[in-house]
Amino acid sequence: MRSNFFENSHKILKQNRRLILSEGCLFTLLGILAICAPVIFTVGLDILFGILFIIGGVAQIFRAFKVWGVHGSWPSLFWGCLTLFAGAVMLTNPVIGIVALTSVLIAFFLLEGVVKFVLASHLDKAQNKLWVILSGALSCLLAVLIFTGLPGTAAWALGLIVGIDLLFFGMLLISFYCSLPKAA
Repeated sequence: MRSNFFENSHKILKQNRRLILSEGCLFTLLGILAICAPVIFTVGLDILFGILFIIGGVAQIFRAFKVWGVHGSWPSLFWGCLTLFAGAVMLTNPVIGIVALTSVLIAFFLLEGVVKFVLASHLDKAQNKLWVILSGALSCLLAVLIFTGLPGTAAWALGLIVGIDLLFFGMLLISFYCSLPKAA
């Protein structure tokens, strides 16, 4: 059963080599851009998430009023207002938003590192296990670097560290592309 799963996975990956290469190049380019302009990338992330939170909050509030009286209307309304408020804070006070995003990013990188280590334990050498392990170690290292620099480095560290992670993930995908034979 396990062998059949890996054979099917390998076949699907071979058939999608160009997609893997395209995605790898895209992530590599995004990583380079973020590394070159980390403050702009950090502020851009804050603005993007602020807008998304506002849109999400408005949608939740609208839905809460549309289905008012249904069990859970009050918590849904409260959550919508909280989401809307968080988005407004991120847009009106970017420092708070950036520190909050940086804190979330710490947790993300730690979890990403763990997931990459688990993935590596399921790969063989032909699938570039070393690159996955290095990528996982880098994710954990980035989480530690972000945490030790809070709050002073949050303005530039977020963009820089996300850029480094994107660059390495792009390189990982390009490495996968190079290791896959062409589909027949």
